[in-house]
Amino acid sequence: MRTKGHSKEHRSDPIVQIGLFMDTHGIPITYRLFPGNTLDKQTLIPMLGIIQREFSLGRIIVVADKGMTNGDNIAYALAAKNGYVLSYSIRGADKSCKDYVLDQTGYVVKNEEFKIKFRLYPREISVSTTGGKKKIQVDEKQVVSMARNMLPKLRRNGQGR
Repeated sequence: MRTKGHSKEHRSDPIVQIGLFMDTHGIPITYRLFPGNTLDKQTLIPMLGIIQREFSLGRIIVVADKGMTNGDNIAYALAAKNGYVLSYSIRGADKSCKDYVLDQTGYVVKNEEFKIKFRLYPREISVSTTGGKKKIQVDEKQVVSMARNMLPKLRRNGQGR
């Protein structure tokens, strides 16, 4: 299973991917190994299938980084009546999302360092089908949180345009 793959540490050695599911307390429930050249986003659907067959957990909320954010994973989670919390980079966002993040209206200041706001938003995602890719709309709750000192940095780096 050790093959050349994307190493987050930028190592050239062959690696093995691991799909790990944990409970709300951070205790591992199950895992599976994948060849090192398997993309992170390709491990979620098989792992969700395994965990739903082997365990009686009820509704699952997938919490993952942006490596898992793709239309197929979102559609699969929703079709199984599960939920998801996936990170999303403002760098890759469309103008509407960037404008929403940078607009100071609606933020609630949680303390001197942190602020948050959210919206319900229809988003179009691309899903694989037997006939190719198909666009579908999902209604998402988008949550934006930011350190209060991040706005000047985002604008300086051209994120606000």
